[in-house]
Parts: sequence; C-alpha cells; structure tokens
Amino acid sequence: MTELSCGDGRRVRVCASAPDSEIALGFEGAPYAAVIWACEPFEPRLRTEIANRLVFSGCCYIVCGGVDCKEWHDDADVAIMRMEASSPTSTDSATVMTTWHWGKSEVGVLWYAFNCTFDPTTTGQSTEDGLLNLLILVASCDSATLGRLEALVKRASEPTADSSLRSE
Repeated sequence: MTELSCGDGRRVRVCASAPDSEIALGFEGAPYAAVIWACEPFEPRLRTEIANRLVFSGCCYIVCGGVDCKEWHDDADVAIMRMEASSPTSTDSATVMTTWHWGKSEVGVLWYAFNCTFDPTTTGQSTEDGLLNLLILVASCDSATLGRLEALVKRASEPTADSSLRSE
C-alpha cells in the first residue's frame, strides 16, 4: 500500500487487491471516497464483500472504472440499500454516492475522483469544504498497472496538480 499527502490536505492510499487479499479501509473515521479500478473480472461474492466493507466503513463516494465497473457499481448500490435497511428509523442515514465509468481510461477515472468527489454532508460544495481522502483500490491488476496508477496518483496529489490529469 502506498500513502500520499496531497497539497490540499487530503490523504490518498493506493492499495492492490487480489481476490484472496485483505484491504485496509477507512481513514480513522474521516469520510472518504473510493476508486475501484479492476483489470480482470472479480468473483461476484468477493465484489459484494468489498462493496459492503466500503459502505459500512464510512466511504461516502464510490467511483468504479475498468473491467466490470457496472457490476462493481451495482454491488455498491446493493450494499447501500443493506445499510439503509439496517437502520430504517434513522433519519441521519449516511449518504453514499456511486458512479461507474465504462470505457474511460485510468486518467479519466482518477480525474473524476480528484475533481468531482466531495463529502455530501457538507453544506458548501467548494472543494475546500468537502475534500475527501481517497482510497484507490486496484483490483486484480498486474504490477505494471499498479505502478502506472501509483504514478498518476503521485502526479495528481502534487500541489501544482491542476494540469496533471485531464478529463476525457
């Protein structure tokens, strides 16, 4: 796992996950966004387990890209419904946003995560009010892809990152 501090104060973790590996979730109770980038199909049961763990660990934004990104997104939506059903009388149920980016490159998905995810519980939508720590979960990818994603994240987390990643 690689952890970086961004010039804007947020933290970013890049974590590789194979179907049989454990992943470290959460940022000590702080809200965070997760990016799931998959290079190969993941077993549905394991996708569901990871989606549940993300939702129940305080993740408030899940961005899915790569192989089976729609399935990852759907599993996250089911996990959100489970969370909401587990406390049907609560009025302060956590808000969790999900998106999937079929056909987008790693750069496009990371650009979205760095520039369009914010804490939905903040009243203002300025990036200073609602910046989220980011967990980049790289699922079933080879070391070259992991290295490429880590390099992109390092570039994007630099203080002058405005032009590092461009949307597609």
